[in-house]
Amino acid sequence: PFLKDFAQHLRDKGWFDKTYMALDERDYSITKNVVEEVEKFKGKNGNSLKIATAVASFDCEPVLDHIADVSFARGLSGAHLEEVVSHRNELGLTTTLYTCGPDGSSMVNTPDDSAMSIYITYKEQTQGFLRWALQKYNYDPFDSGDQWNETLPAGDMYLIYPSDDGTMRAQSTPRYEKLCEGIRDIAKAKYLEENLPELDRAEHHHRRREHAVEKAEVDRAEAPQERRGLPRIAQLVELDVRLRPGTHPQLRVDED
Repeated sequence: PFLKDFAQHLRDKGWFDKTYMALDERDYSITKNVVEEVEKFKGKNGNSLKIATAVASFDCEPVLDHIADVSFARGLSGAHLEEVVSHRNELGLTTTLYTCGPDGSSMVNTPDDSAMSIYITYKEQTQGFLRWALQKYNYDPFDSGDQWNETLPAGDMYLIYPSDDGTMRAQSTPRYEKLCEGIRDIAKAKYLEENLPELDRAEHHHRRREHAVEKAEVDRAEAPQERRGLPRIAQLVELDVRLRPGTHPQLRVDED
């Protein structure tokens, strides 16, 4: 059988512990069967072959503890996802969020939605973000005959574009740039949380900003669940504390 030979090949090469058998949005019955089959194959230390999956519902929740890397659709963001992520974090399992379709960074979204996807991954305390496609072009991307998919929104398959000068060098898009902006913002927020013991004192000093941020939200009481809790992210990103000399001069900004 393929899996038996494949598992032995991974053991021989020393790749067993860093290889994942991945599924994409499969229902519970299929996922359960895959988990049961894959867990039969053990590494030299007795650990099972790892599994990764992306899910668009909580249908597979009964077997998620057996899956090392799970990516949840961004649309699942909310109280229950927070509970699931917290549980998985306690188990030392990897959890991320992903977008596809009109869920974050297609052309039916504003470019800012790309950054919002990254902010939400931080809000939900996940370990990162997955986008299903960077570019899904065929051999000749300027031949429109078979480029488009009627079931997917424009831009969903293409976060970057090819150049038209024959070099096939990647061309950026506003959606891609805003995605990068969100990553930089959260990297800064994490740095501030992890490296500034005075952060709590600084947050108190700047608490007046929280009121301004909340006031600027559009009808916070009726806002989608995924956007709640974002004022803290904005507060961290914009925090104007003076860093200690020599810590990270690129993040240095002046106090009021």
